Amino acid sequence: MRDCENHFDRGILFAVLSLVRDVGALAAIAADDAGATIETAKRVEQTMPTLFAERAEDLMRRIGVGPYEHADDPPIWPRAMGLRIDWKRAAEDAKGARSKKGGVRER
Repeated sequence: MRDCENHFDRGILFAVLSLVRDVGALAAIAADDAGATIETAKRVEQTMPTLFAERAEDLMRRIGVGPYEHADDPPIWPRAMGLRIDWKRAAEDAKGARSKKGGVRER
């Protein structure tokens, strides 16, 4: 973010990084709400940040946001990102909900 001198660019970059940090967990929650298996929701959690970051990076590069003004591949993506899901607990909660409702999850 230090490469962003323009406050508007800095805001865009901050928003994109915040969304990339959280999009995996949010997508996994949506997958679970839609009835996906825990395995599918895990895969969605793992895949979404990369897919979203690639799209955001392409957009920021095309419009020349902040660090993309100065470099084609700036080091802006943090290695450890955002919200994490406790998959063991999610599986236990799903199993408990199914047993209470005879195989149907409680909403």
